[in-house]
Amino acid sequence: MNTDYTDNIIAKINAIPTCDDIKDKTGEELDEIKAKIKVILAEIDADSTAYFTELQTNLTNSLAILGPLNINPTNISSVITWISDFITSNITQPIETITADLILVPVELLRVSTAIANKTTDLSACIIDI
Repeated sequence: MNTDYTDNIIAKINAIPTCDDIKDKTGEELDEIKAKIKVILAEIDADSTAYFTELQTNLTNSLAILGPLNINPTNISSVITWISDFITSNITQPIETITADLILVPVELLRVSTAIANKTTDLSACIIDI
């Protein structure tokens, strides 16, 4: 599974100002920063949830289509051997890849959720209500 999406989302989360970045801000400036952070976190949460939900649905649908075709005859003539090789390379391997990706979807979603939680905890430590 390509984790570039998750890495980019986490980078956006980590780019949100920290307590040290905003410790000297007050009044309207602090309110603007807080509002921007709320918007960024809400957008990231909505976007990542939609992304991972769609990804998981697509992977599940692909697996459902390929699953019944996952046969591997091996003990007949060379034609059957060719068919077996074809099935392995064009059906079995994609099923294994999809299955592995399905396992990673919740892991990647957890990475994003953890990054959001960590950022929220960090900001709440300096009494910024997010």
